Amino acid sequence: MKISYRLGVDLGANSIGWSALMLDTAGAPCGLLDMGVRVYPDGRNPKDNTSLAAARRGPRGMRRNRDRYLQRRRNLLNALTRMGLMPADTDERQNIAARDPYALRAKALHEKLAPEDLGRVLFHLNQHRGFQSNRKTDRDSNEDGKISDATKRTIAELQLTGHPTIGSWLAERHQARQPVRVRLAGSGKTEAYPFYPSRDMIESEFDTIWTAQAGWNRNLTEPMRQSLHHIIFHQRDLKPPKLGKCWLEPDQFRAPRALPTAQRFRIAQTLSHLRVVRPGVPDEPLTNDQRAILATTLYRGRDLTFDQIRKRLGLPGDTDFNFRDEKLIGCATANRLANGKKAPIGDAWHSLDLTTQDAVVTAILDAETVEEGIEILKTIGLAGEIAERAVNTTLVDGHTSLSMVAMGKILPHLESGMRYDEAVKAAGYVHHSDRRTGEIREQLPYYGELLFDRIGTGTGEPADPDEKRLGKAPNPTVHVALNELRRVVNDIIKRHGPPAEIVVETLRDLGRSKLQREAYSADQKKNRDANDARRAMLTEMGMPLNGRNIMRLRLWQEQAADPKNRLCPYTGTLITCRTALSDAIEEDHILPFAVTLDDSSANRMLVTREANRSKARQSPFTAFGHTAQWPDIQDRVAFLPQNKRWRFQPDAMDKFAKEGDFLARHLTDSATIARWATEYLEILAPGKVWSIPGRLTALLRDKLGLRPDVILGSGGARKNRDDHRHHAIDAVVVALTDRGLLKRTTDAAKRAETTGERLVVKMEPPWETFVADIAKRARTVVVSHKPDIGWQAALHNDTNYGIIKGAREDQDNVVTRRAVTDLLKKDGTLAFTVRDPALMAKIQATVAGAQDIPSRKAALSALTHSGGYVVRRVRTTERLNATQDINDRRTGMPYRTVKRDGNHRMELWRMPDGSFLSRVVSTFAAAQQAMAAARGDKTDRTNDPRPHPSAKLLLRLHGADMVTISADGNRRLMRVVQISDGQLTLAAHNEGGKLRDRHRADDDPFRYVFLSSGATMVKANLRKIFVTPSGRVINGDQKQ
Repeated sequence: MKISYRLGVDLGANSIGWSALMLDTAGAPCGLLDMGVRVYPDGRNPKDNTSLAAARRGPRGMRRNRDRYLQRRRNLLNALTRMGLMPADTDERQNIAARDPYALRAKALHEKLAPEDLGRVLFHLNQHRGFQSNRKTDRDSNEDGKISDATKRTIAELQLTGHPTIGSWLAERHQARQPVRVRLAGSGKTEAYPFYPSRDMIESEFDTIWTAQAGWNRNLTEPMRQSLHHIIFHQRDLKPPKLGKCWLEPDQFRAPRALPTAQRFRIAQTLSHLRVVRPGVPDEPLTNDQRAILATTLYRGRDLTFDQIRKRLGLPGDTDFNFRDEKLIGCATANRLANGKKAPIGDAWHSLDLTTQDAVVTAILDAETVEEGIEILKTIGLAGEIAERAVNTTLVDGHTSLSMVAMGKILPHLESGMRYDEAVKAAGYVHHSDRRTGEIREQLPYYGELLFDRIGTGTGEPADPDEKRLGKAPNPTVHVALNELRRVVNDIIKRHGPPAEIVVETLRDLGRSKLQREAYSADQKKNRDANDARRAMLTEMGMPLNGRNIMRLRLWQEQAADPKNRLCPYTGTLITCRTALSDAIEEDHILPFAVTLDDSSANRMLVTREANRSKARQSPFTAFGHTAQWPDIQDRVAFLPQNKRWRFQPDAMDKFAKEGDFLARHLTDSATIARWATEYLEILAPGKVWSIPGRLTALLRDKLGLRPDVILGSGGARKNRDDHRHHAIDAVVVALTDRGLLKRTTDAAKRAETTGERLVVKMEPPWETFVADIAKRARTVVVSHKPDIGWQAALHNDTNYGIIKGAREDQDNVVTRRAVTDLLKKDGTLAFTVRDPALMAKIQATVAGAQDIPSRKAALSALTHSGGYVVRRVRTTERLNATQDINDRRTGMPYRTVKRDGNHRMELWRMPDGSFLSRVVSTFAAAQQAMAAARGDKTDRTNDPRPHPSAKLLLRLHGADMVTISADGNRRLMRVVQISDGQLTLAAHNEGGKLRDRHRADDDPFRYVFLSSGATMVKANLRKIFVTPSGRVINGDQKQ
């Protein structure tokens, strides 16, 4: 019989907690069906929160550029050999390579060169073919600015010295023992390139040399010139960026943010949401005239502070606004093209109509070259000098979520004062909240199939894989979370059938960008520092260190910036630091908790006990708005922060007046990721999916008796985040959150206030055995961890090492080059041995002669510039054990080595003699095996990992795999935390947090389990198990 149940999902950046609650015939939760937790990596580097995909893109691009260079060099050598300009014999080529190319480049202008010397010159031009800027990608690059300035200086120097080519000028410098390699000089603001050859200079030299040599050598034909020119100077066009599609106009691409239409759209949307906040009256939107006054200034590229807005609109000085930003940002494009003395277009920009302005910006953004951009701007009507300045302007980057077509339809409605959602509907579109199709599926497909109009980056090609064809979320954390959501929910459906209803809570941090997460982290640190300061204050006052007193001090500090103004807003009584902690002062919910369920600090302040009794369960305006004290209360309210001041407005309670609207607000999370998750899950239960903000979860969990330390028996903190199972407990609360629960919560809050309690102490459980059922199941939850089985990871560290042949085990075995200034450890001692004994002695003497670390660094820096040559890098040696030799493809012999960067798996083998061998397979070796298998190369021994032909594989473990071991007579469920040479590190499946720190902490009972040999693993009865995404355990033999 099919069980009707509601699925609750707690969706986080690297975890999913879920619970399934059975529903009675009335649709109310009546029992627990199941619950579980899924944990997975979030696709980001834990050290700096950068995308792992982005970190791979940089090195991948460098490898591709290197491969293209090598291919170009091979093609050139083959062509030179075929044309008789380079010998085929390798030894002869080495002899030619020893000749001075700079001298030959200068000589080629005036004398006939031997064919092989001309080949040497052309080969050298290919090696140093000059910098070619791409105006689209490099326009905003600081490095490009340095190169451009250096190139201009180089051109001026050539003109001043009369050298016909860059090669002849470099030959003169080379003969005078001056630097000829391009290097940065100086540091900080003075850092610059002394000179920098451009691609045009090298091409000009190629043409000049070829023309001169062709006059002496009739065998140098025009087809040869064209072929060599193409090989040396051809550079493929950049792949155009993959633009997303507009979600309102699916056949249109999203528009660049720099377009004036897009800037106007943003400004009009901001003004339509701006509200005037004044004491004693409801918030007011701007009038048409007020909106026009501000829009005129903002459209012209001027920012407006709120003081300036008050003056322009003639508003009183105590007028406030509903925005917390410091100012309204004007049109960034107009600011850069029209404003300021050096503006490329100037006031003429404002005389252009919007269509022409968009055309100008499109030309600046899309032109492949400066010359092309200038010509397009001239056809639009800009003068040549203005066009030249404009085309080099750096405009804001990025794209909006809408196309020009959609914005063109919506903009007039926004400018009339409509909100965005109203304007979308007025323009004839269906808003995202009204896009349900009614289709029902039994399993979730890839999220891009249902959210393709949100993503907008798919190719649409049927042959492409789903992620490429349908697109993927640009935020890697969101991409990973939605994929894991699909796996978990589909596995739940396999076990229990499709849910009747779904409730989702999403972590706000899930959809944040890197900058937003950094800002959030900074705010958290600021709050922690402030709480530390409050604890110090309490200690100095001799008061107890508890949460109540810390919150009281926070509210006291928020009462006003100046302690002299920290008054009870209702009575004017001064509240001192000490009285704030006394029983004479109470915490007041500015808007009644029983109505708003808002227990945040923004809805709380300190008042006298008498005033709190007099206000009772009313809003401030309802209680005092019609009394003679109200003007004085308004004056004192001015000292409060804005997030509290608005609650004294006459219409503050109107927002909560209708119970239906109130419940709908609490059952709707406006965050983008919440909307995406809700729309994604709608395919399973149309019209029966809702998302909730997380602010009520902790409150409801405690009042329902579901504190994790009680349920899990851990005796820990308020929310024990060191146990992954707390996500499943949260999911129970999420699943319970419906209109019925919120109604019961408000009723309980009203009863609590009637009896004098500040908050709800306890709520009635949804069924009689509720807490016992949750506790019993939560303690048996098996946390599902996503195993790390892929070999597509960093195979080794970036540094390449030379191999020191014949090195003994107690000697250095690798050599590499390092900057002289990088030779010191943090303590100021030398970290490496310099291979040149004389130079090593000199460096040791230099370090010994300096007293402290800064002086040692300065002495080493000075050492690099001593003598006739600049010594920047030296060859150093060291001992490395975890290395991997790289073989030459032609000879099969190792020519360099690298340090391995991670292990792929651990294997347990039973040897023919009955012994057990544990062996670690590096990621590098795993990649070799996978590629050999893909080639079908059965002769490649890397694809046969057996330590002995008769050895039997007993076990193969990857990171985050699940195992069981025997300990103290009990079977323990563990996960693989780390695989290192000779050791397997395990932790209990439910343990979370910073495990390494917890292992070292004396006050934490958690400890790793280490298994260091094959015999130890067998003794521990180590067995691999499989856990499905929803947490169902499958034994290894069943899986196989």
